[in-house]
Amino acid sequence: MNSDFRDKLSNAATVVEITLGMVILIACIVSGIGMVAMTDMNKLFGDPAYLQARMSSACLIIIGIELIKMITSYTIDSVVDVMLLAIARQMIVEHTSPIENLIAVLSIGILFVIRKYLYISRLDRRRSKKEIEGQVRLVEIPGADCCACCGTHVERTGEIGMVKFTGMINYKGGVRISLLCGMRALEDYERKQEQIRQISVLLSAKQESLVEAVERMKQESAEKDGQMVGLYRQLFGLKCSAMAPGDSPLLVLEEGLSPVQLRQYANLLMEEGRGSVILALTPAKEGFHYVLASRTEDMRLLSKTLNGKLSGRGGGSPQMVQGSFAAGESMIRETFSACTDGETYESK
Repeated sequence: MNSDFRDKLSNAATVVEITLGMVILIACIVSGIGMVAMTDMNKLFGDPAYLQARMSSACLIIIGIELIKMITSYTIDSVVDVMLLAIARQMIVEHTSPIENLIAVLSIGILFVIRKYLYISRLDRRRSKKEIEGQVRLVEIPGADCCACCGTHVERTGEIGMVKFTGMINYKGGVRISLLCGMRALEDYERKQEQIRQISVLLSAKQESLVEAVERMKQESAEKDGQMVGLYRQLFGLKCSAMAPGDSPLLVLEEGLSPVQLRQYANLLMEEGRGSVILALTPAKEGFHYVLASRTEDMRLLSKTLNGKLSGRGGGSPQMVQGSFAAGESMIRETFSACTDGETYESK
């Protein structure tokens, strides 16, 4: 029997277990609702036989729930719980003889001994599908964990030194934790402490007040950005007012604009009717950022032509396209003029 077949057989068994668990769960829910709905409170407190029958039904439902836990958790803990409940039900609900009661008590005692001393519950889980051959060294930290040894052997946890958790992400249905130990953890603390000290000096703030200082700086930066937006809007308005309306293609070049600002400028020129086709440029690291805008023509077709001739790239809507050209200024002017088939008014 090869490994693949065993895996498939195990997966099939898991599916059957889950299906049975769902059936038992539905049965427990339906039975629980039915028992509550059909219980006669007068008989419950006045008829011992009726009370005994209700207790028997309740115990069966509880055993069913514990059985579901046993199917899904794969632990001897859950198996012991089911056996304890079954024995307890037999003693409390059923009419048993003194010998049977003694045997039940001894059985419960044996189960508790097994649960307490003869196995480690944390090891009783399906942690891996890999088969392990030979002896396995188990490492247990009382009250914390017990697992197979998979690293450097130490005599005591104190040899590891400090442990620092540096990250945690969800991974394949579980959690992947990143950590540093010993001197590596200490060096990480020292390195980050030095970074905090340097940031404190740069911000002229105490280390315990760095968060407030950064938030204050962020707010001041946002306020300055808002002021800059307003100033650029005024600048674009003044430049647009200095240009006469026209139906010819218009090329404008402005230095130091971001792609967003360049788009705002081109949109203003288009809305104010300063040209039939607007080409706004601003220098970039390699070439120019550009925005093409027009109310009447499809800029996607013109952009495709210009990109092919000027080693450019970009895209957008029929009314406005933005991108970049990897070409010189004079080449862009000549190509734009040739592609628009008319006199081009250039403004700087």
